[in-house]
Amino acid sequence: MRLLENNLLTNTSQSQVASIKPSLNQSQTVRRVNTTMKKKQDDHEALGGAEGSITDITLEEAVEYLSHSDISHQLCGASFIQHQTFTDDKAKQEVWRLGGIPALISLLKGDDQQLQQVSAAALRNLVYKDSSNKIEVDRCEGVDAILTLLRDTNVTETQKQLTGLLWNLSSADALKPELITNALPLLTESIVVPYSFWTDSNTSKHIDPEVFCNTTGCLRNLSCASESERSSMRSCPQLIDSLMTYIQTLMDRGDPDDKELNFPAMEQKEPKGVDWLYNQKSLQLYLSLLRFSQNEATLEACCGALQNLTASKSSLSTLMSQNIIQKLNGLPVISSLLKSGNAGLQKTAMSLVGNMSRVSSLRNTMAKEVLPNIVTTVSAVTPKMVESDSTIATACRVMHTLMLADPDTGKKMISTKLIDSLTYLSTNISFETARKAAAYLLYNMWGQKDIHSVLKKQGMDKDTFINDVTAVAYQEATRNKRY
Repeated sequence: MRLLENNLLTNTSQSQVASIKPSLNQSQTVRRVNTTMKKKQDDHEALGGAEGSITDITLEEAVEYLSHSDISHQLCGASFIQHQTFTDDKAKQEVWRLGGIPALISLLKGDDQQLQQVSAAALRNLVYKDSSNKIEVDRCEGVDAILTLLRDTNVTETQKQLTGLLWNLSSADALKPELITNALPLLTESIVVPYSFWTDSNTSKHIDPEVFCNTTGCLRNLSCASESERSSMRSCPQLIDSLMTYIQTLMDRGDPDDKELNFPAMEQKEPKGVDWLYNQKSLQLYLSLLRFSQNEATLEACCGALQNLTASKSSLSTLMSQNIIQKLNGLPVISSLLKSGNAGLQKTAMSLVGNMSRVSSLRNTMAKEVLPNIVTTVSAVTPKMVESDSTIATACRVMHTLMLADPDTGKKMISTKLIDSLTYLSTNISFETARKAAAYLLYNMWGQKDIHSVLKKQGMDKDTFINDVTAVAYQEATRNKRY
């Protein structure tokens, strides 16, 4: 499984240090951690003087400062890098080229708490949506340094930056095995368990909600790893019980909009704590949150948990889909999320619907409930929606599946606006995956007897549906057995 970068979650998956709304898959830090940044005076002078913002040094000088013997220089360099990599993506690769990443990792191992905090924040920005920098952090044994500091520090701001950094790193598939093996036990024992099973006397009062939010964001990314890796997560002592207890607590106290929780989901194989994952009561909790929460981050996280639970082709995922739709009447609330103006939430909901549409016994019910919203989504495509390429591609695939399953409902969805939108998509190379899905859908619409008749009655031309573009898409999809 992959997170939000295809039909599963993804990617909302990382976070930068800055004053912007964090996505679910990545967390952003504040633009600049509170730190004293000394103005550059002379290369041979110690940095001193009043607090201020540096504007007259280069990235190369900032990286050089990281290895200076004076802590003020090191703070100056790390702070400058943190600021620059928030505002300029090109700066991330420049820092990598100059060797700034191993230097920042070294600073995590020092004794100065402020320097640890700023270095962690700079690394957090450096790896935000930058795959090569994530790999560089790992290559330089950065994960070990991060976990060692997280284990040892009791400084809340440093904990926030370190867990945000781990959240960002966890979106890289190559790092998931290491993080599951080494980071998961520490995060569970030191953050998840005490925060979830809180009392006035335990350590949860020392855990900041943002630290918990970052941690569950990391866990959510890790839960979209391979089956063997999810199995390792399931076996982590107290992880599942803690998370489900916390969710239940939110609902019991009438707080469905708690912002600290992202929902990781690992498929069940063994009984005991893992039974929570596929327990009908858990599904009810997720659906209740979808119905009552007004917080888009909560909605996306909850929808993502259901998406992961229905993602495999196993009988267990099939059962989950059936329970959601047939026993718990969850389809109406899920369908409403397909119209969300939040791209991440819409993508996650569309992927969940795509998963459930694989269950043939559910397709007739789904067609009546979700086809109108899917058609509305596809009909409203504009050039500015290219970043929603994978969402639109999933919508086209689901539309194809459900129209074939329920032609009567499918016929009612046909309109000139829909066909024009599909035609536009099929020829627009900016939509890398959606154009192929749209072309394949058009080709099959003409070949489906009931749909074909409606198209002809509306005066539509065969060339719109059967042409060089759609034929290539059909042949490729058939050859690769995508549909």
